[in-house]
Amino acid sequence: THADQRFPRLSERARKKRSRRLTALFDIGALLRAFAAEVNGFDETSSGDSLARLFLDWVAESMTNKHVVFDEATCTKVEVNNELATAVLEVLFLGETGATPEETFREHNIRDLFHPREPIPDHPGFSGFGESDGVSESNDGLVPASDESVSGSYEDGEDEDDEDEDDSEEGS
Repeated sequence: THADQRFPRLSERARKKRSRRLTALFDIGALLRAFAAEVNGFDETSSGDSLARLFLDWVAESMTNKHVVFDEATCTKVEVNNELATAVLEVLFLGETGATPEETFREHNIRDLFHPREPIPDHPGFSGFGESDGVSESNDGLVPASDESVSGSYEDGEDEDDEDEDDSEEGS
C-alpha cells in the first residue's frame, strides 16, 4: 500500500515505546471525563449540532438499548459514566470495545450494548493498546494504568533520535 511504501515499519520494540510515549503524552482520563461531561450536559436547549445531541443520534444507531444512556429516574438527562464513555470511544476509534464480559453499565453487559461492527484493521505502525503498553489490566482499551509524569525523553532514557537508528525492520 501507499503507507507501506512511504513509512518504514517499526520494530515491535519501537512500536511499544511509541505507544507508551503516546499514552504518557495524551491524557486519556481527561478525554474521557471531558467527553462524559459534554454528553451529560444534554438538555432541551442543546442545539442539533452539539456533541450531546450528536451523541444521542449515534446511540440510536450504534447501541442495542438507546435508552440506557438516560437517567433512570426521569429519562430526561444523559448519564454516562467513565466505563461507558471508555466503551463508546473504543467502539468509535477501534471498532469494538475492550470491555470484559464482567463489565456492566446499569446491569447490562457493556459488550452487549453495542451493535456488532467490523473491527478497524490495524495500521502497520500501530501496536494497539494493551497491558504491556502501560494500559490498565482491567480494560485492554483506552484507559491508562497510571498517571505517570511526562518528561521530554522516552521512559528508558533514550532520546527519540537515538531510537530511529534501529526502529525500522530490515527488508520491509
